[in-house]
Amino acid sequence: MVFKKMIINSLNKHFWRLYFKVYDRNQSEPYKHLLVEGARQMVVKPSGYYLDLGCGSGNSTLAIGRLLGSNGGALGVDTSLYALERARKKSDFGGLNNVSFQQRDMGTTLPFPDGAFDGILANNSFYLVSDPQKTLVEVMRLLKPGGSFLMTNPKEAASSSAIFKEHLAAMKERYFSRYGQVIGGLALAGHATRAVYNYALLLPFQLVLRHSYKIESHFWSVRQWAEVIEGARRASPYPFSVREPYYTYAGQNHTFIFDRLPR
Repeated sequence: MVFKKMIINSLNKHFWRLYFKVYDRNQSEPYKHLLVEGARQMVVKPSGYYLDLGCGSGNSTLAIGRLLGSNGGALGVDTSLYALERARKKSDFGGLNNVSFQQRDMGTTLPFPDGAFDGILANNSFYLVSDPQKTLVEVMRLLKPGGSFLMTNPKEAASSSAIFKEHLAAMKERYFSRYGQVIGGLALAGHATRAVYNYALLLPFQLVLRHSYKIESHFWSVRQWAEVIEGARRASPYPFSVREPYYTYAGQNHTFIFDRLPR
């Protein structure tokens, strides 16, 4: 039993190393939009302090950091040391001094005081926690009154092909409208080639990820998330409201925004 657990842990470690390498190659237009819009929704105060839960290799954290002033800060937390190492290298390369990273498990009670953050983001990570209701209560504890939490997760039966199609449509619109059909066609061909290559690389890992977490993870419907949210509302001593959910990432992700209310 112990030996089996060691093998599983080793496979998980290698899987995530490969996953983050592939994830960092994702230059699709829907993914870029997801990062930028999530950061814009969060950063309402350039001097604020923001938390990125399950930051992975730091793409969302860096997007937040780029919108902050010199007095602001963003903290990314993740369980993977390998992902955090990649995140730190990217922040150093980009010259961002207002972001930092720590190894933390977002599914546990985090060692930060009540109301420590002006805003919190969980971008494609919340579905991996074992008890999302408990984690949502913890997020509300960490938020300042008036702060917001943005959570985006893959919807039930999310489609990778829809993301790919939206990327190609965005490339076609950009290059054909700006530079004319000849130059645009050449540019689009290059982006299409790269998009196909990235999609081909990413798809196997998405399939493995879906298979590996089909029991533990939560690719849920809006109705299922509504039940979790209502349970957290009843359990939390920190009152909050939730806005109408909407779709992002080529319509493949549910996005919820929670607002922390005064007690």
